[in-house]
Amino acid sequence: MKHVTTTLPALLYGFIVPTIALAQQAGERVCTDSQGRTILCNPLQGGDAQTVVGFLTLIFENLIPILIPFIVFAVVWAGFRMVLAQGNPGKLEDAKKGLIYTLIGSGIVLIAGALIQFLSNTIAGLLGQG
Repeated sequence: MKHVTTTLPALLYGFIVPTIALAQQAGERVCTDSQGRTILCNPLQGGDAQTVVGFLTLIFENLIPILIPFIVFAVVWAGFRMVLAQGNPGKLEDAKKGLIYTLIGSGIVLIAGALIQFLSNTIAGLLGQG
C-alpha cells in the first residue's frame, strides 16, 4: 500500500500538468489598456458568451479537456481496485459500483454540451424565438 500512496501523486501530476500546458496557446490576441500596457484579455468578450446558453457551452467546451484525464484516472483506479479485491466479494462489489458511477458521471459530462444545446433549442421553440 505504501507504493500506492507514493505513486498516486506522481500519476495525478502526470495527468494534470499536460492539461494545464494545453491552456497556453500561441497566437492568442494581446490586450492592452489605454496606456498601452499589456493586460489580461476578457475571454467572454464578444461571441456567443453573451447569452446564458453560450456561456454554458463555452464552459463545457473548456471543461471537457480538463476532465478527461480525471475520467481516465477514475476508470483505471476502479480497475485497480478490482485487481486489489483478489476475489473478495465485498471489495469487488465496491469496485464495480465505483466503475459504474464513474462511467455514468463520465457520460453525463461528455453529453452535457449537447444537452444544453437541446434544452436551449427546445425552450426557444416553446417561446417562439427559434
